[in-house]
Amino acid sequence: MMTIPCVPGNKDQLRQNNTHACSLEPVKVGGKRIATIRSFAKINWFLRIESERDDGYHNIDSILQLIDVYDEIEIYRSDSHDRIQCNIDIPTGPGSMLAVLLTTVRDLYPPLRNMGFSLRIRKYIPPASGLGGGSSNVAALLRFFSRITGVNVSREALLEASASIGSDVPFFASEIPFARIKGKGEHVFALEHAPHVYLVLAFPGFGIPTAWAFSAWDTRSAGKPKTEDLATNAPEKYVKNIQSLIHDSFMANDFEDIVFSTYPRLVEVREILIRQGCSRVFLSGSGSTLVGCVRGKDSALRVSARLKDQGIESRVAQTLTHVPLYIQKGNSEGRKSGCPTQ
Repeated sequence: MMTIPCVPGNKDQLRQNNTHACSLEPVKVGGKRIATIRSFAKINWFLRIESERDDGYHNIDSILQLIDVYDEIEIYRSDSHDRIQCNIDIPTGPGSMLAVLLTTVRDLYPPLRNMGFSLRIRKYIPPASGLGGGSSNVAALLRFFSRITGVNVSREALLEASASIGSDVPFFASEIPFARIKGKGEHVFALEHAPHVYLVLAFPGFGIPTAWAFSAWDTRSAGKPKTEDLATNAPEKYVKNIQSLIHDSFMANDFEDIVFSTYPRLVEVREILIRQGCSRVFLSGSGSTLVGCVRGKDSALRVSARLKDQGIESRVAQTLTHVPLYIQKGNSEGRKSGCPTQ
């Protein structure tokens, strides 16, 4: 059973989400806290799987947008050893994305080469949920270390370093809230007309490994012709009209057929979301999060409450039309730029 992290926010929102306070045991960090930062989740409005690459990855074509669900990361100076702690079980050892990140930032930013860091991560984005939580953590830290060192690293170098860590990291590192991505994720193209939409996120209680999803898709799609749709044939028109198309059925995710056939619980939850009033329900990334589109905040709160009455973990979210900046330095007040209240 996947642990669903609790949601940060004010008391009213916590009551609405029926969550409890997160706990994280004290850690010996060996130094003063530098800052607390936030890393935001994403959804995939559209995801097309293309050819398999020589490096074992797949080329994809996807439209991503940030949403106002985030993890919090406390950053401390440490001794020569890095330490990583999280309120839920995620990979933190050698070879993990976070460990690779700390090696990468020392290559990018020479002033950090003789420093150690301790990271305390409070995860509110469920792992293996298709919301990009791990990649967002990495990208937020990359951007933060760039700011504190003042080292001028080109956007191209930053995206290249990001892509070497994870396929979704370049999108989060680009500081673009609404984008089309190509390649394995390293090509990020800013899009206009970012929609502002209230969403209901439904979590089935388990995660779906991305590697399994790609492998299963390869097996299922072998020899089959690719389907075409509006986003493939006319991306400019699709993006320009996305606000109205959100409540129709033009968008697609190539993972859905294989994931829904393997995990029937997701089909059941999707049908519940539709019955409760969502105009459209789709899988984000390779899952396991289902995203329900609704026509306003009140509708989102009502649907989310009804799901919880049926024992389905859910959250109300909204899409972001700009990238929030939140950096709380030491024990000072946070510096925010349009940061939403959770």
